[in-house]
Amino acid sequence: MTERLPVYCLAAAILWGYALHAPRLPIWISVVFVALCLLQWGMRRRPNRLIGYCLLGVAVGSIYGSYGYLFGREPGLALVPLLTVLKFRELRSHRDFQVLVMLGLFMVATHFIHAQGLYAALLTLPVILLLLAASVLLHGAPEPPRVRRALLLSARMWLAAVPFMIVGFVLFPRLPGPLWSIFQDPSTATTGLSNTMTPGSISQLSQSDAIAFRVKFHGNAPDPQQLYWRGPVFWYTNGNTWSAGRASPRAAIPQLRGTGAPPLIYTVTLEPSPHRRLFAIDIPAQVPEGATLSADLQLLTTRPIQQRTRYQLGSYTQYHISGAGPRELQRALQLPPGKHPGAVALARSWRAAGLSPRAIIERVLRLLREEDFTYTLSPQSTRGDSVDFLLFESREGFCGHYAAALAVLARAAGIPARIVTGYQGGTLNRVGNYYTIRQRDAHAWVEILDAERGWQRVDPTRVVAPERVQQGLEGLMPDTTLLGRDSEVHNLWTLLQDSLDAADNGWNQWVIGYDRDQQRQLLYSLGGQRATPWTFAVVLAGLAAVLFLGYLALLLHRQHRATDPTLRAYRRFVGKLARIGIHKHSAQGPLDFARQAAALCRQGSHIHAVTRLYIRIRYGDGQGSPMRLHRMVRGFSPRLR
Repeated sequence: MTERLPVYCLAAAILWGYALHAPRLPIWISVVFVALCLLQWGMRRRPNRLIGYCLLGVAVGSIYGSYGYLFGREPGLALVPLLTVLKFRELRSHRDFQVLVMLGLFMVATHFIHAQGLYAALLTLPVILLLLAASVLLHGAPEPPRVRRALLLSARMWLAAVPFMIVGFVLFPRLPGPLWSIFQDPSTATTGLSNTMTPGSISQLSQSDAIAFRVKFHGNAPDPQQLYWRGPVFWYTNGNTWSAGRASPRAAIPQLRGTGAPPLIYTVTLEPSPHRRLFAIDIPAQVPEGATLSADLQLLTTRPIQQRTRYQLGSYTQYHISGAGPRELQRALQLPPGKHPGAVALARSWRAAGLSPRAIIERVLRLLREEDFTYTLSPQSTRGDSVDFLLFESREGFCGHYAAALAVLARAAGIPARIVTGYQGGTLNRVGNYYTIRQRDAHAWVEILDAERGWQRVDPTRVVAPERVQQGLEGLMPDTTLLGRDSEVHNLWTLLQDSLDAADNGWNQWVIGYDRDQQRQLLYSLGGQRATPWTFAVVLAGLAAVLFLGYLALLLHRQHRATDPTLRAYRRFVGKLARIGIHKHSAQGPLDFARQAAALCRQGSHIHAVTRLYIRIRYGDGQGSPMRLHRMVRGFSPRLR
């Protein structure tokens, strides 16, 4: 191919498409991609089959060296841009060009396997416009148009397709889940709370701003201090790591009873994770479809949550949970032999003094409050026993440290206890009026078995650092902003962030999360509760007919306007003369009209020049330039004598 402009436009689209994938690819893949681009540019006039095979081997070798295997989703996605660059070596015909355009569109489509957000969609739009513009430049007649005109034409083509896209998206029968979920790899899901807890594991999540889930309350939102999002429950400890242990196969779900206000109703939009757990405030009053409630009140699904999931819940913030059976009591008192000698001796001394279980818990909380314990994201490295080191030496730790210490002291005193991890608090998005819970909101607390009230939450962090529960983790972080958190600039920046996140959340709710249930609700809103599939078909056919008629009217209008550019310029010329009172009769020829106008206007020579060029283009040899005629008419400002 000799046309350079379409090739340059196509290359720009391929480079932009690769830039969308680059942040998720190993650095060596990007190095090989850049090297292949440079080699293709340097050898574009000297194609050699042996060199092509060598370059293919380098591409495949880089994939294998980066991933350790060739067959799979991630190696396949990394191989697509490399093979696309190699295809440029075979660019000799229009057919090769169209193949590259299709490869570019395929590369854009694979981007949505990793990211389906609003901004991910917007970033792909320039690639699509560049690919369309490249095709326009290649097939432009009689000569390729300029890049600017090609991009404008591509944008009009894209806009013309948008109404059909919207109708197809809204009314076409929905699949059970997103198409890209077929290719979901569980190992690549977003990390979050794990199935075990060591004293410092949750503090590692405090550095992450990744979103865990968003929550929309139906009605008034509760106080932030009540936002305890229940996750994994840990019963067993080896002295350092807490885990769920082996649950009793006969463990029954305890009886639940709300004791205060009616349950909170809210909708959760959960981000993908490698686990099967759903999060709920405290004790769920209902179980979402497709989930089960475990004996320790965890909401679990049958499969890992590999795609964004939305569910509605009701929860009690004041409740009574029935006690545990003998096996659960045994699990809730387990301590590893020989571990935590200082903590065990202290708790047993309280018990020997005749203190009741409630008094012992109060004694622990008073100890944490009065003995200058501090809450820190970077505690000292543990020396020896982790709990004893916290209680008797460092006196500083994160929520996981204090939860483990409280659970050990309670068990040593004969009080059943278990550790619950999850999230606490959240950030209110004032634009969308919903809460965003991030990984940095991860938290750990303890549940104590009370003889009268059942399992009750006790959070030692409330005693050590009450601002962590009241204001969230951000309230404990030092203010690193230039003008302070209360400055007008910071408030505007926060408003902008909330607006962007609200737009992205709306996209996730109504586009990515648009499923069969929402489609059914839309159908009911159009045809009432008695709507049938025939209603759906009638609505679809009606909208398709409206779009078709509108598109047909647009084509007829454009055909009416798409007259000869030479005739259009001459009509403009005649119109300018008509505005000063010189009118052309329908039976009057161009020369006769020119003589009439020249006799009345000061620009007689200009009138004759325009007329001669018009006659030459339209009725003569056709060698004149319509653009020159257009410029002459545009610069014509007639004045009467």
